[in-house]
Amino acid sequence: MRLWASPLLLALCALPASAACVTPILDFQFPDKPVCKVHVEDPDCAVLPPQGESLTFTGELVWQWDTQGCGLEQLGAPEDQPIQLRGVGTNPAWVGLTIDPDRFVVTVAEQTHPDNLQPQQDGTLRGEVRKAVAIAMAATRAPAGEELQELEESGGYETVTVLAQAEANDMYTASFGSEFFRIDARGFLEEPQREAPALPPLAALLALASAAFALRRRA
Repeated sequence: MRLWASPLLLALCALPASAACVTPILDFQFPDKPVCKVHVEDPDCAVLPPQGESLTFTGELVWQWDTQGCGLEQLGAPEDQPIQLRGVGTNPAWVGLTIDPDRFVVTVAEQTHPDNLQPQQDGTLRGEVRKAVAIAMAATRAPAGEELQELEESGGYETVTVLAQAEANDMYTASFGSEFFRIDARGFLEEPQREAPALPPLAALLALASAAFALRRRA
């Protein structure tokens, strides 16, 4: 099968190494992730299930780039582009995070495949490669101490962040992308102990006096 290739693409593959000019964009897309408003109680938020169960979001990481603003003399030859996915240090420690996969490579074959390339009218080239990704969250334990206090102060909601990172090479500059998941964790708030309110001493005395007076009238 004969594959199409633009003159610009052929030129890219033949270029020697040079300073990177193209800045890719890393964009997460989770079409089924509910919109969860910040700073308000939102019934549409995804709920973090009890321990032993997990909450999973499936979507894609879109890696895209274009050569706009780059002359041929500024472009390096395409090469495999590794991308790492991970959580961040501000994520709640009691919520476990699983990313599948947590690493993949956008190969030169994918970057230069005609299905992933869109020649533009101005002579530049736009590329896009999509990778399936699944994000799973699960409570590994009950929040305690400062964790529980922070959860209470937030109204029972937590935010989990996933970061995608690609290092620079001869063709591309370093790039980053992130996705925020605001989840309803109110089920992990401690239930306050509810006791029957005690009557004030004076009210109790009045109640006893009233009961005694009623009994005397019946006698």
